[in-house]
Amino acid sequence: MTDIQKAAVSKRISALLLDALLIVVLTVILMTLLSKITRYDSYADRLEEYYNTYEERYGIDFDILPEDYEKLTDAEKAVYDEAKAALESDPDAVYDYNTVINLTLFMISVSLFLSFAVFEFVMPLVFGNGMTVGKKVFGLAVMRTNSVKAGNAQIFVRSMLGKFTFETMIPVLIAIMIYFGTLGGLGFILLFGIAVLQTVFIIVTKKNQAIHDLLADTVVVDFGSQNIFPDEESLNRYLEDPDGYAEREQEKH
Repeated sequence: MTDIQKAAVSKRISALLLDALLIVVLTVILMTLLSKITRYDSYADRLEEYYNTYEERYGIDFDILPEDYEKLTDAEKAVYDEAKAALESDPDAVYDYNTVINLTLFMISVSLFLSFAVFEFVMPLVFGNGMTVGKKVFGLAVMRTNSVKAGNAQIFVRSMLGKFTFETMIPVLIAIMIYFGTLGGLGFILLFGIAVLQTVFIIVTKKNQAIHDLLADTVVVDFGSQNIFPDEESLNRYLEDPDGYAEREQEKH
């Protein structure tokens, strides 16, 4: 097995921040376009009007935390519950509420998917060696743990299954459920657990692999000093005769 020149933590963080910024920018642009196409704002504004109407009618505020609700008197709780029941029995309000939730999930999912596809899958294929824009700027690369170049399948698993699905969409969906009140304290526990799990894997794994790297059997390395073999046949030739392999590679160049 060849030595792995692990990437410096500072470079990995810098590349991550740059890639995250690009993804966020494109996601916001795509969500804005989808919002216009789906007329999201009209549904959201109408839903807000329903909330305001019932709040004024019953003299309550729907935007209170569970702990604030518990501080209400029994009479105040009864009024609040009555207002909530009335709102939830209004078919037009329910329709707009469901539409807002569904459109929110749709816009976020599609926008993030396209953004990750561009910057975490297509770009690495264009640049080669699993390089995103951030990794290209800071001189990092992605390869398989045996020092062989990561193939399209590994890049796909790493970016779309690991980074997009598990590390991004699952936390985003949990956050949306928390925001709309369908998931309470359990949601915060789940988010914290995912963050801790990711951190633990990076710290305890020998190659400092995040979840997406473990799924794809890849590792982030310093591109300038790492010897990345184009295929397993080349790796085997090197393992059989390291000096001879190096001489043959120099002759090619």
